[in-house]
Amino acid sequence: MDDRALALEICLYVRQNKDAEARAAFSSVLQNTADAALLRVAGDALLAALRRRRQDLFTDWLLEAQLRLEVAVGQEEQAGCAFLQNLAFAMCDRQLEAELPILQTLVRRWLRVHGGSDSTDGFWNEWLSLTARLARRGWRLQARFLLRQVVWGVVRRRDVAFWQRLLSRLTLHFTVFARWDGFPKACAAYPELPLLYLLLVRRAGRAGADTGEQAAYLLLTLRSIRNLVSNAARSTMQDDMEIFRQWYQFLWRLAANDEKRLQELRRLLQLAIGYWQRSLPKTSRRQARFLEDLMQPSAVTGAYHELLERIC
Repeated sequence: MDDRALALEICLYVRQNKDAEARAAFSSVLQNTADAALLRVAGDALLAALRRRRQDLFTDWLLEAQLRLEVAVGQEEQAGCAFLQNLAFAMCDRQLEAELPILQTLVRRWLRVHGGSDSTDGFWNEWLSLTARLARRGWRLQARFLLRQVVWGVVRRRDVAFWQRLLSRLTLHFTVFARWDGFPKACAAYPELPLLYLLLVRRAGRAGADTGEQAAYLLLTLRSIRNLVSNAARSTMQDDMEIFRQWYQFLWRLAANDEKRLQELRRLLQLAIGYWQRSLPKTSRRQARFLEDLMQPSAVTGAYHELLERIC
């Protein structure tokens, strides 16, 4: 029996409330099916259980299949990607919480094996689109879960072109959110975005790193922030300086009395304002004087000051 027939058989058992037959068929699939087919059949069976509001069946099957699924997603890049995307959507759409650690384990297993490939762009595009939909619904727990997987999955990537694509997609979703609900709420919905900026700024300031790579990381970060601020300002009909002030207020709360984190976030903000002044002189000339207090005391010194002058 091919995998489509196996999936149909299990789905029919679920639909007909034949629990014993459904469970037996699912167990047989785990024992006798190759990895790619397993991902397709198990995915269909899990989704069928959720559609019939059988969370007990879904949870039992996910636990039973976890070890086989970990192996399968590591072996199968495309089938594993499709399985994880469908599973993530279904679980978040049903607002399941207890099972999220298993999803996290499977996602991180797939990323460990396949996360360095350029073909993962499609995975991240779909993942961020799902995150944006959940954020718009106000389902913060699910959206934050997805964003944490983004941070975990990309932290080891050293490809500037990849980071440019990722930040472009992420800031687009941020700007759309800001247009509908305002910039402060967009910051609250995407608190991991400044953390990604901090990561790149740290790489730019790392002693002994290639100067060309340092400049590329800093330019990428500051250009992304400038575009985010300018787009958010236009979409919310505010001046850039107002967006910078709102961002400062959010970053201050994000620091949470951690002096080291506060210093890093102050440097990030001052670098962003400094780059904005230099790259958009006509826009910033009238507004920069209203941000002078945010530039003191200066946290942009030494290598960061030299890099800023270099990229401008």
